[in-house]
Amino acid sequence: MNLPPFSDVVYQKRRSELCEKVGHGLILIAGNHDAPMNYAANIYPFRQDSNFRYYAGIDRPGLHLLMDAATGEATLYGQDLSLDDIVWMGTQASIRELAQLVGVSTCGSPEDLSSKLERNSSGVHYLPPYRERRKNWLRKYLGHSDQPSKVLTEAVIAMRSVKSEGEIVEMERAVNTSRAMHHAAMDAAKSGMLEAEIAG
Repeated sequence: MNLPPFSDVVYQKRRSELCEKVGHGLILIAGNHDAPMNYAANIYPFRQDSNFRYYAGIDRPGLHLLMDAATGEATLYGQDLSLDDIVWMGTQASIRELAQLVGVSTCGSPEDLSSKLERNSSGVHYLPPYRERRKNWLRKYLGHSDQPSKVLTEAVIAMRSVKSEGEIVEMERAVNTSRAMHHAAMDAAKSGMLEAEIAG
């Protein structure tokens, strides 16, 4: 399991600040799902939505975060893996265990989230969707996907534009890792080699 890069306190503080900036309604921070290439089991490498990572810190498909801006309460929604999934993927943390890692006290299933969205469709803030699957999902449960929240979008931009010391450390570590990888590729390269051989 990939552990979140920061402590639960960091994510709690970020969510609390976001709720204060938005002020009212429900805040939906949607995570990404696996993206199939030509059939369901043949997927592209997973990349989590960066805003979901910022506020929830979890790098796993099929998760969503819903916050009540008035109370600050956050709920993590997702489906626990089946026995078939575990056979192929090995033991995985439950949704409740993932929630505890990032300081979220409440969790629920995708069906719970769908019901909550349908009941509160007029009071849900969401960010501009950029994947067709998410647009379809929003249209199904909110009745629209083309009305992203301006106040939420501006709040997220304001928060993510200023980096904390911890974020700067992580960014420098990523840059140094990338630099080391490029140097390793340069050292391994010989005349006549294929790019795939160097990557290997």
